[in-house]
Amino acid sequence: MLTAQLGSTLSLVIPAFMAIEVFSKENMAAFLVTAIAAVLNLLISYLIIKHFIYKPLQKIAAERKKDIADKLEAAKVEQAEAEKLNAQVKADMQAAKENAAKIILDAKQDAENRKEMIIATAKKEADRYLADKEAEQQRVWEKKEREQRDQAIRLSMRVLQQLGRVKNEQDEQALVSDVVSSLNTPSGEGKQSGEN
Repeated sequence: MLTAQLGSTLSLVIPAFMAIEVFSKENMAAFLVTAIAAVLNLLISYLIIKHFIYKPLQKIAAERKKDIADKLEAAKVEQAEAEKLNAQVKADMQAAKENAAKIILDAKQDAENRKEMIIATAKKEADRYLADKEAEQQRVWEKKEREQRDQAIRLSMRVLQQLGRVKNEQDEQALVSDVVSSLNTPSGEGKQSGEN
């Protein structure tokens, strides 16, 4: 049934379409007017789109491109400044390390100098102390030696007096001088140390 209706409808449309002259003057004029209207419509649409949509979009794109270029340039400048600052910080740190090393070296040298000065001062004081002690020991030794010499003289005098060898005071004085001079000479000192 559907095919029967479709077949009858097509049989009506095709002859009617064939009956119309497509390339008649009226139809051609209508096509020409339609074509001109379509071209004008297309041209007007193009101008409207260009003026109201394309130019603002192009302006926005140019502004965006300029903004991006400005931001890139600012980023490059900031990066250059950061690298410069980084180099400055590294240089400052190197200078600080060198300064610290110099301070440490100076402190070590100063400590070494002070140590040497303290050692030299202590050595001088020790040498002076030893010299004082040696001088004191020498004085004590000389005093003892004089006392022993005097004692030896007195002992010799007593022995001589008892033996009767000394007859008068003048002989006694000459004998004392003789004994003292013999005790002061090196050979006399040897005799004295031999007697003790």
